[in-house]
Amino acid sequence: MRRVTALRLLALALACVGAGYAGAFRAGGAAPWASWAMVCGVALLMVSLMALGAARGAGTAGVTRGMAVPLAFTFAVLVGCLGAGLALPPGEATGGARLLGLPVRAAIVLYGVGVLPLLVLPFAYARSFDAQVLREDDLARISEVARAHALPGRACAGREALKASGTTASPREGA
Repeated sequence: MRRVTALRLLALALACVGAGYAGAFRAGGAAPWASWAMVCGVALLMVSLMALGAARGAGTAGVTRGMAVPLAFTFAVLVGCLGAGLALPPGEATGGARLLGLPVRAAIVLYGVGVLPLLVLPFAYARSFDAQVLREDDLARISEVARAHALPGRACAGREALKASGTTASPREGA
């Protein structure tokens, strides 16, 4: 997913959330579609922000192919769990069914939105770490900028100083 696509999805998500609020606060009462617009908007908002955070830079392709599937999974889980919370019949009794200690509706939303993505996203980010971490040319460019902005008489802790001290500048070095 390209950065521009993620920004467009972010704009669409904000429009869905805005439409959900507009439908919820209209004069004749809440529109039936308003809550579903909010569900889709919130799920899309969270995934588009994750995609923007995973995108490496403005000049790159954005989210790697390895991250697209986990982000799509996260979107599906969010829509499914939040939608299930809306679709379940109202009026759970205090003595009603429980799922892992919570009423069914609350358990689906809390465990689905909070726990299921935690089982997938950390592994996806770890798998794509090498593609997202600073490369050698990035480190060289940062060192050049640091040297250019160093104050006279102050040493710049650039790449050479790190190598001289025995500290690795990249997680791939020294491994």
